[in-house]
Amino acid sequence: MLQWTDGRHKNLLRVVYEVSKADGSQLFAGEGLYRRTDDGFAGYWSDTNGSLHPLQATYADGVLTTYWGRAETEQGKTRYALNADGGLSVTDWVKKNGTWQQFMHADYQRY
Repeated sequence: MLQWTDGRHKNLLRVVYEVSKADGSQLFAGEGLYRRTDDGFAGYWSDTNGSLHPLQATYADGVLTTYWGRAETEQGKTRYALNADGGLSVTDWVKKNGTWQQFMHADYQRY
């Protein structure tokens, strides 16, 4: 499940992400809070792994690109791209030894 909603202020956006087994038990969950800035978005991500990552994001041409984490801990990148059919493609990478390595891709449909 991936859900974007307005935050508690007009300058905030919230994303909630959950991965569950077929039986409904939760494998992973996370939440991001984005604040609009002059050049994009800034915020934080927290999840069930105990992570708390700062976020920096830009939006252009239907694509939100988010860089998360810190060089001294863990760094990642998430790309949210609107599709022509109204769906959303999400791809995640983590930076290892200076190289971006994809670890997740999912396509979502609006319902």
